[in-house]
Amino acid sequence: MKTYYAFFMLFAVALIGCSKSDGPTNGDVGIVGFDVGYSLLLSKQGALASSLLNANLETITVNPNDGPFENIPTPQHTYRDGSEMSFYTKNLNCSGEFTRFDFDTDTSVSFPVFTDIGNCGLSVIGIAHSQNFFFLAYELPQDGKEDQFFIRIVDATDPEENSNFIDILLDKRPLQLVSSKNRLFILVVDEAVTGKYSIIVFDTGTKGLVHEKNLGIDVQKIVKDHNGDIMVNYPQLHSVISSNTLAIISETRYLDGKETKFGNSPVGYFNGNRLYYPMETDIATIYPHIPAVYDFGTKTAILYLYENFLTLEERQFEFGIGDTTMVFYDAKNNLILIGYRKKADPNLGGLLRIKPAPDSKFIDNTDLDGVPQAVFFR
Repeated sequence: MKTYYAFFMLFAVALIGCSKSDGPTNGDVGIVGFDVGYSLLLSKQGALASSLLNANLETITVNPNDGPFENIPTPQHTYRDGSEMSFYTKNLNCSGEFTRFDFDTDTSVSFPVFTDIGNCGLSVIGIAHSQNFFFLAYELPQDGKEDQFFIRIVDATDPEENSNFIDILLDKRPLQLVSSKNRLFILVVDEAVTGKYSIIVFDTGTKGLVHEKNLGIDVQKIVKDHNGDIMVNYPQLHSVISSNTLAIISETRYLDGKETKFGNSPVGYFNGNRLYYPMETDIATIYPHIPAVYDFGTKTAILYLYENFLTLEERQFEFGIGDTTMVFYDAKNNLILIGYRKKADPNLGGLLRIKPAPDSKFIDNTDLDGVPQAVFFR
């Protein structure tokens, strides 16, 4: 009983700090909404596929037409930046395939990687992209020696040219890549000596490593925020580092029991200074992840418990919600989109649309033949 009460208070406090709206509200007289199209990426039968949806403020329908996104095998790694998303898939011949798709222009680039190495022990750790380069962090085993770590930078002007890349050897294990402002930010950990984390910066202009900043211990992940700066996530706090100077711009510590858990979420979507993401939780709900919105301006989180806007029959029987897989914001209609996996069949999912706080309200549900992973406007 105490646990539920504490969680409810966190939700209530968040509402007080987040009453401002970024778009039209359903309660405004005369607001009829805007026609929008969604491109929805689905995990489906061992592949990543797309589904097109047409919607406005009140209704949503599945577009029967095939979208321009071609199905690809379930990727080992993905990276999203605005309307673009990159994917890495390992091939049977021990090489790999790198794909970048732009959902604004419906254009894609796809090319093989690591055909020059031919080592089946090679393991890709993470990927990223910019307009001019593609980035891959990988580990290469060495016979009788310690494994080596590299960052491969591929020139986007002609990525299929075998000589159109460089490999950067690192002395620490790379964990994650983030591209921002003509720089690549590499989260690394010193496994051999200190166990501490740091950010290494690669400048795409000079094509060299230019900075390294110590981050301490317990780093969970790094994220590019809405200003292009780098947010570093820890269990008890997050700090924002300037992508230009690496100086700490801000630091926010959480009260016990009110951690944002950014670092535990594999996906997130920025709209302005708000982050929409599935939040890991084990309190006051049966769902492993619930939809959450964090406002960096007011430093408050809004947690959307399914129990607060869906009936028991809707949650368990009509929609069969098992877990939250993605959260997105439709700014044109001021609606939150929640992707979820079905409990009875984890290969199926659905998409809920709700009106955000402070007047949170269920709008509609769409059953899908796959599990939602990401949404783009089209």
